[in-house]
Amino acid sequence: MDAFSCRGGLLIDEIKLSEHLTMKSTGNLEGFVDLGKHTTGDQKGVLVDHGMVVLFQPFTGNWTQVLGVFASRGNVKAPTLAKIIVESTVLAEQAGLYVDTITCDGATSNRSMWHIFGIQ
Repeated sequence: MDAFSCRGGLLIDEIKLSEHLTMKSTGNLEGFVDLGKHTTGDQKGVLVDHGMVVLFQPFTGNWTQVLGVFASRGNVKAPTLAKIIVESTVLAEQAGLYVDTITCDGATSNRSMWHIFGIQ
């Protein structure tokens, strides 16, 4: 794949979910907060009511790449969201993608994230 085919942007979106706990056949329980290494101690064991996806969309081509799916209680707070976006960008670029844009809706936590990055 040529370099231009690897250029694109990150898309971030959150969705409200119903609380639900599931027991998998492996014996694992699903439905708790999972923000990866950004999950704080007070969030462990808390039921999820929001989901967030970070996706890479190239400018050309018919493919997309999900970079991360996160489960949270309420919207992901701006400081944590900023860390996830920086980490997603770094990992995407280490994998050979070029992140030129970041797109999200106008939710309060997203606007606060932009302020953390110094964008008014």
